[in-house]
Amino acid sequence: MKKITFKIATLAAVILLTASCSTESELVETALATNKALIFTTSNTSGNSEIISSSNGQLTAERSLSGTSQDNAGVFYDPIEDCLIQASRTAKEVQLYDNVKFASDGDVIRPASVSADGFLNARDIAYNNADQIIVSSDATQAGDANMFFIYDVSNAGLLFKKQFVTANQNWGIDLNGNDMYAVNNNSNRVAIFNDVFTQTGQELPVDNLITIDGATNLKGLTYDRTSDILILTDVRNQFSDTDGAIFIIENFTTKLNAVGPYGVITNDMYRKIEGSNTTLGTPLDVQYNAEDGMIYVADRSTASGSVMTFDIRNSQTNVAPVSSHKVRGVSSIYLKK
Repeated sequence: MKKITFKIATLAAVILLTASCSTESELVETALATNKALIFTTSNTSGNSEIISSSNGQLTAERSLSGTSQDNAGVFYDPIEDCLIQASRTAKEVQLYDNVKFASDGDVIRPASVSADGFLNARDIAYNNADQIIVSSDATQAGDANMFFIYDVSNAGLLFKKQFVTANQNWGIDLNGNDMYAVNNNSNRVAIFNDVFTQTGQELPVDNLITIDGATNLKGLTYDRTSDILILTDVRNQFSDTDGAIFIIENFTTKLNAVGPYGVITNDMYRKIEGSNTTLGTPLDVQYNAEDGMIYVADRSTASGSVMTFDIRNSQTNVAPVSSHKVRGVSSIYLKK
């Protein structure tokens, strides 16, 4: 990402920190500068952004920052430029927070840049490693549109570039180069959109739509290109807090090519994490760290919201989390490796 700097025009245009360069801040800055795995979260109830470190899957709270929006979904953090980006469902805008590593636990932060372009129901954010992000937003009621929004991230902050209408509601998204994988909300389908950042039309057409046999109500999605693993979360019955599941599809590209366009990923092509020991209830988002084999899940219902880790190397289905950390109202997570 390009160097992001901002001139202070008004008080609302800068990030406000209640402390700077304190001993606590220096310790947090050191943590952010190391190779620790760090989880950044959003909440749709508290408005807080939690930062949690992970060592071999064991979760430790680093600090909690209080933002300007109560309800957020979709988050990304750039450790080089030290900027946190999240989508506000309260303000219906994308917000960029700068100088995050100098904030202390409990600080109130305000966005350095915002972009409000009419989205109603943000769900997830994906970053393409070329100074651009894409935000998924699904319809809230009849007459609303399901949309994707693309923004440039530059010296000027967040700059709206384009928007697309899409036929289906979408939740979790991730990128494989310039191709995007997107969960069709409340379904067992994953849509594939090719070359999303070079499309010019008003509607973004689906290039492929695959069905995950055995899934019911998919929400979270993450793809690791190096290991070619696609991981999905399924909340199943939205009125149950005990029936969540994780789908792990290894060698995804090979299996995708094998089933062909609009094919079915059958139950012998994936493995699941599910059952009473998992404590999974409403897993809304997921991230994966190929370096330590840990799967990180944001579960909205477990203990009123929890981040949990699972070891992908454990072949058991009904397996307990390696670690769990309560985050009230957690709605999305981002992993900084």
